[in-house]
Amino acid sequence: EGNWHCMVMEYVDGINLHKLVTTFDPLSELRVAHYMAQACAGLQCIMTSGLVHRDLKPGNMVLSKDNEIKVLDLGLARFLDQRADDLTKQLDNTSVLGTADFISPEQALHSHEVDIRADIYSLGMSAYFLLTGKFPFKIPTITGKLMSHQMKMPKPLRSRRPDVSEQLEAIITKMIQKKPRDRYTTPQEVMD
Repeated sequence: EGNWHCMVMEYVDGINLHKLVTTFDPLSELRVAHYMAQACAGLQCIMTSGLVHRDLKPGNMVLSKDNEIKVLDLGLARFLDQRADDLTKQLDNTSVLGTADFISPEQALHSHEVDIRADIYSLGMSAYFLLTGKFPFKIPTITGKLMSHQMKMPKPLRSRRPDVSEQLEAIITKMIQKKPRDRYTTPQEVMD
């Protein structure tokens, strides 16, 4: 608007998934599968538009009153092409962009070089939270969380939720692999 740069987001009448889980209980496997599929559809659109979200987490996914998941808050998104990303590059020298509980290992190191697989990692960590009601790494410091994302896998999902199917656990485990090449390459692959 004039010389002011701003972001306009859709208002979604509903509840974010973090609040849903912390207010009530962890979600059923079926609900999480449906919500993940809808989030993947949103991420596929984001990727097709040439962007990476870079801050995907339960608090940025809202369940609308129409029972649809909306992926919100593209405030940290980056373009995948070669346009100037000066703000991110300036901040990368001194800051980590993203949320420590859900951030991919590569994003913690090089925010301006990540691709959609970083969002797939964050969605996998979000699904883990939605199913267990617990953060993947129970560590009090941001540095400790970032190190855990680099070096450790969270406690196996079925050890916390034995009723979750081996199939869903395998999908989430593939999503949260430390190396991007070991994950799904697109949100569509996760949906499939």
